[in-house]
Amino acid sequence: MMPPKQKSKNVKSVQWRTIKTLDNAFKDLSSDPQLINFKGHEVRDLPEKYKGKRLGHNWSVSYVADEIIF
Repeated sequence: MMPPKQKSKNVKSVQWRTIKTLDNAFKDLSSDPQLINFKGHEVRDLPEKYKGKRLGHNWSVSYVADEIIF
């Protein structure tokens, strides 16, 4: 399934991206599937570590949840 190319005016889109080389779900892929061409969305790159741990695919959920809450 391909993501849409643009969004409706009343929709806000935020993409949180892990660092491909640190994310076990993506690091062995030839290209980064997180890189998409989506007009009008905001991209937030995640840091290398979270609470002293490598910030990969699983920990990214906790990181984003904390960012949204606080």
